[in-house]
Amino acid sequence: ERKKQEGKHSLLIINNVKCKIISRAFAVIFRNTPFVNTYKFVA
Repeated sequence: ERKKQEGKHSLLIINNVKCKIISRAFAVIFRNTPFVNTYKFVA
């Protein structure tokens, strides 16, 4: 929603999210470690 308010196209937003998910998944696989969510949501 934040990027959409900045005027970004929806496909660009979806592509960025896909890349983040894929890169984190590959990092977990190659490092052979569990995923640790360190991102804290700010209300």
